[in-house]
Amino acid sequence: MDINTEHILVVYSVSGTGETERRNVAEAIRTFARADSSVRTEPEIFEVPSGAAPGATLSSELTRQLRSCIGAAVFVDDLRPNVAYELGFFHGRGRTVLLLTNRDIDSTWRSISDLAGAALHRVADGSSQAAVDSYLNRLYDELSYMPPWPVSQLPSKEHNLLEMSKPPEVAGVVHLNGDWGRSLRVSSWDGIDLPAGFNLLPDARFKLVLRALERDADYSVYFRVRFQDQRGERNRIWLGLTSLHRTSWLQSDERTFPAQPLTTSWHILNGRFQDLLDRGHITVSGPSYYLDKLRIRAGRPRRQNTKPIEVGFIEIIGIDR
Repeated sequence: MDINTEHILVVYSVSGTGETERRNVAEAIRTFARADSSVRTEPEIFEVPSGAAPGATLSSELTRQLRSCIGAAVFVDDLRPNVAYELGFFHGRGRTVLLLTNRDIDSTWRSISDLAGAALHRVADGSSQAAVDSYLNRLYDELSYMPPWPVSQLPSKEHNLLEMSKPPEVAGVVHLNGDWGRSLRVSSWDGIDLPAGFNLLPDARFKLVLRALERDADYSVYFRVRFQDQRGERNRIWLGLTSLHRTSWLQSDERTFPAQPLTTSWHILNGRFQDLLDRGHITVSGPSYYLDKLRIRAGRPRRQNTKPIEVGFIEIIGIDR
């Protein structure tokens, strides 16, 4: 496999596409070049045989081809179920495709109206090269503007919510000086409520650093967030992460999700508030927009001799100040 070559799938049916049109498009893909890149582009030809039954071509070889291609040029004049499957594969992944037809553009659009926004080119006039060049330039531009891979910043004292908020003194919670400023040792199910009061941006995240002080210590961390339901009304809900195996005590105002158990080494527990809403199947008209408070508990309800945990760092990322 040549790592300097990207592949574009060419999909057509024998009864709907002439050999000349197919060859012209394949050659246009093969000769495409960008001034800012040494990567070459090669066509992957996939032919849907005339008379093939629906699903007959959905083999492991086709699956390999689909996954190895970054885009597709699809002749849509004979939109057989097999052709529609390959087209839907790329459309469902959010990939830009080039649609090709020998017919009138307006009449073709009426037959594939669900694909509005895709590039459609009439190949009868032999101008495939310009259409393919425009499509591939757009495709490479889209790939180059993908969101950057997320990174997680190491804890630092100046970002520690425990350092900034001065948590209250409550039974079962001891205040300590840790590696990243103030830390808490929690040894009861009553736990501690930490005030927040933050407006959250759409991609707001949380980061907690915690550990067990004894083996098999359990913990639960809850966030009370405000959101708007589908009717636009304001609601509040507790979103919880817990090491407990049972999460069956769900109330109407809370959702609890399983999280990894702790060891005596430090662990980073992080994620997006929106992901918690999605996993809880909360019907919202937008993202969570306000964080009321956090609640941290150790052990289990109605259990004596709770094994303690230590919370060394809390940060809320994506706050509208």
